Amino acid sequence: MVKVAFDAIDFGLHSGTHPRLGVVDHICFHPLVGAFLDQAATVARSLATKTGSTLQVHTFLYGAAHEEGRTLDSIRRTLGYFKPNAN
Repeated sequence: MVKVAFDAIDFGLHSGTHPRLGVVDHICFHPLVGAFLDQAATVARSLATKTGSTLQVHTFLYGAAHEEGRTLDSIRRTLGYFKPNAN
């Protein structure tokens, strides 16, 4: 899914006012019945590692997947997420 998005979306041809960090802005992992938060965090870290190395892009983890439990909004604020992408 991530690779298809990278192949299909060209930010050079796209403009918008909704803030985003990249073509794939957010993939959320939640434990379902019978699973635990640490299991969901492990899957999130695994996907981030594979996506980063395969597609050569930055990935950012938050919550239980982040080693210090950093929040999503704090990462977005640090990276300028809340500024519009269009002029």
